[in-house]
Amino acid sequence: MPYADREFLRKSCLTGTASGLLMSTVVGMVSQLTVGRSAPGLNAISHIVWGEKAARQPTWTFRYTGTGLLLNHIACLFWAGCYEALWRKHRSQRVMSSAADAMTIALLAYVVDYHIIPKQFTPGFELVFPKKLFPVLYLGLAGALLAGSSSRVKTAKGQPDTHAAQALN
Repeated sequence: MPYADREFLRKSCLTGTASGLLMSTVVGMVSQLTVGRSAPGLNAISHIVWGEKAARQPTWTFRYTGTGLLLNHIACLFWAGCYEALWRKHRSQRVMSSAADAMTIALLAYVVDYHIIPKQFTPGFELVFPKKLFPVLYLGLAGALLAGSSSRVKTAKGQPDTHAAQALN
């Protein structure tokens, strides 16, 4: 495998893993704030495997929460790959450009999740959260992608942000 492809996969995996962890935290926090428990938002993701009953499970379980976390992580790896491909195309390491790329991917994720794929394969947020909270969740995805890729962000003077780079290395 050529070096450029290995590097792309490495960056996609790093960004995807970090964004998966952060996005799971966002979903759990939104769930805690809206339904009083952190598990239902994460459990709802597992409706893809277990049906809509997954969203009604109020507690952490290996079956529902574990499946939801795994599916969320896979989705974040996919969207991180898209983000990395977009970033690679732009080759810009400026914070604002990276943020715009992350927002673009988050918007694309929303459109795909709720307007293109069948309902069975949605993230299941609609089973637990009011639709007015979807922007919060997808902004969370954008922030998670941006945070996950922070090793490439440069300061305003064009110098690498060594603190961000050291955090991921």
